[in-house]
Amino acid sequence: MFTISFKAYDNFDEIKQMSSKQFDQTKPDIEGIIELNFNGNKYGLFFDDCPFGGETVQGI
Repeated sequence: MFTISFKAYDNFDEIKQMSSKQFDQTKPDIEGIIELNFNGNKYGLFFDDCPFGGETVQGI
């Protein structure tokens, strides 16, 4: 099994109001923490009590 856990630092309410062109010009990168998990072999860093950001995305 492969999972990706990511928590973004950016203000997503602000980003949701932008057009794709505005986003490309002002937010070339979304900062955050990420962890890749390949059958228990973890790379990167992720923890739920991170003091940054309010958005958490986890996917398989």
